Amino acid sequence: MTSNGEAALTKERLLKEISDIDAVQPLTMLELQRMPGALHIALCEGLERAARDVLGCADERAHAQSWVRRGGRGATGGAVFLEQALRLADEQEQPELQRKLGKLIAERGERADWAVERAHRIVADCCMRLENLMQLKHLLDAIDWRRCFEALSVADMELRDDPANFYANMDGASRACVRARVAKIARQLGMEERTLVRCALQLAREAKRAQGRDDPRASVVYYFATNAGARTLGEKNGARVSRWTMDESGLLSVAVVAGCAILVMALCMLAIGRRILLPYALLLAWVPATHLISRFYPHFVRPGHILKLKLRHVPDF
Repeated sequence: MTSNGEAALTKERLLKEISDIDAVQPLTMLELQRMPGALHIALCEGLERAARDVLGCADERAHAQSWVRRGGRGATGGAVFLEQALRLADEQEQPELQRKLGKLIAERGERADWAVERAHRIVADCCMRLENLMQLKHLLDAIDWRRCFEALSVADMELRDDPANFYANMDGASRACVRARVAKIARQLGMEERTLVRCALQLAREAKRAQGRDDPRASVVYYFATNAGARTLGEKNGARVSRWTMDESGLLSVAVVAGCAILVMALCMLAIGRRILLPYALLLAWVPATHLISRFYPHFVRPGHILKLKLRHVPDF
């Protein structure tokens, strides 16, 4: 799409090209999100090639000028060289150089007008490619890729069809978290993301018909953002799915803090060398225990992401 710059691309054509690729080989949501970066990399490579070609034409012209100054001595070049050398020999009225160039062109099986026409085509093609690539650069910078992602990603469109309408009303960070979870479960199950989301949608719609909209299982987000939902999704597809978080209820962290507090209290009692009142000792030990656990516990048990809905307006009280 962007590597050669042989044709001018519009936004509609660019999005159609991406959509055609997705139709042949389904793209993941992450691949679609990284498409702008990939296009910019391909664009830079195309600009480099076009710039090298333009500089090559300039080098051939400079070589032709040097060749004419030396009286036709030295190596020759391609079509651009011949066109420049012919023009300079004609302008400077050097018939000997004109005869030498005519002989050189005849040895190559060409005519002078053919060589000039071919040189003009080469230069025009280089300039056209460079112009098309620069226009494409401005186009890529102007496109709203977030809206394009929403229009191109089939999996994201399926998620927005949530029966409980939770996903569409989440903030950007929460939607990104759900998309990452979809991608991870899809890799574990060896399924396409859109197929996995459709499976979760089916479970959500069945739960809504059976239990009503207030049931948490009536949202497609439930099957990606909770351990129970992911387990249900895995069982439906005959595979085991990793947990959303190791400590979804928070009971494990409380138990670890309590254990650490008891350990600190025991160390304090050993250091003091005498018994102190147990409630006061536990209260004093709880603060350093909480601090220690908050520092080191997340390195071993990754906390879950708190999903949030978008705040549309601040209510009046």
